[in-house]
Amino acid sequence: MPSLGISNPYAAVRTLELHPFTGWHCLSHFHHVGPMPGEINGDRMFDVRSGPKGFFVDFDFDKPPKKKANEYRVILIGGSGAQGWGSLTNDHMLYKQLEKRLNLRSDSCGRRFRVINMAMAGSITYQNYIALNLWGHSLEPDLILSYSGRNDWFVPILHERAPDSYYHFNELLAMTYCSRGTTPCLGFLYSLFPNIMTGTNIGTSLNFLCCYDSILRKAKDNYLKDQSATGMASSDCLKERVIPFYISSWVPRFCVSSG
Repeated sequence: MPSLGISNPYAAVRTLELHPFTGWHCLSHFHHVGPMPGEINGDRMFDVRSGPKGFFVDFDFDKPPKKKANEYRVILIGGSGAQGWGSLTNDHMLYKQLEKRLNLRSDSCGRRFRVINMAMAGSITYQNYIALNLWGHSLEPDLILSYSGRNDWFVPILHERAPDSYYHFNELLAMTYCSRGTTPCLGFLYSLFPNIMTGTNIGTSLNFLCCYDSILRKAKDNYLKDQSATGMASSDCLKERVIPFYISSWVPRFCVSSG
């Protein structure tokens, strides 16, 4: 793949791509060279390369490398910390450092460790579980290591404020409202131009331009009402929704790790 690097003003390795079941992934097949937008120390020079589906891997998930006889495969899952954000290069990331240390300790027994980075920045554990079922089985893992937990309460409770949602869920919900073309704030236009507002992109564009903030609030409020979560305290959300959701993503995972 070409090295797009920092010269591409429309994308960065942290640019998000939407996948059908797992939500947001980092940009696929992107080589970032130079300062990293969003980093506290913005003048540091990075050289980071993503692979298929935005994971930091160097193989095709549809044609994974054949497992060697002495190979012990570890799949690493989690959020941005597990994925490796903040590291200047892929070799500095957790999965590479862990792989090196394991292999140094196993030289005498002849076993070779391979750590496969399937972590997803901003993800909750249930998204990791879905990713494992989509792409992890064919990798024949011997162990699944989860470095996670913070996102499972931070994203739904503090970021999205919806008890079982993932990163930028409310924005996606609001976009579906905008795409309908008919919203209360533009009802007068719909009464004058119903076919234009619903049969073209004009209605969607006007909703984004004029009404997005109010639509976002409406979409969020409707979802909370549908989920019987309106007015739910953070502590109740954590106890009744977040923790059970986290646990439910772990129980079936052992079926995946059994190979």
